[in-house]
Amino acid sequence: MHNDSPYRVAILDDNGKKIFINSSSASYNYNDNIVEFCKELELNQYKDSKTITIKVYDTRDRKELDDSSVTISVPKYNKF
Repeated sequence: MHNDSPYRVAILDDNGKKIFINSSSASYNYNDNIVEFCKELELNQYKDSKTITIKVYDTRDRKELDDSSVTISVPKYNKF
């Protein structure tokens, strides 16, 4: 990762609450675009959510990058 990269990844629950904000574990290509991002979440961080949204922000203007948002459905948690 580029230590001076202005981009930050945010993971939000289905209420818009921030679960995670990252500044260091994304992989970038030569155009400084994020090409890979991995984050393991604990069940208690999202167990009541039906979706998780991942967004990329530019810290220079504090705005979300165009077309950077991805929403993922969360499988229902079943206690055994």
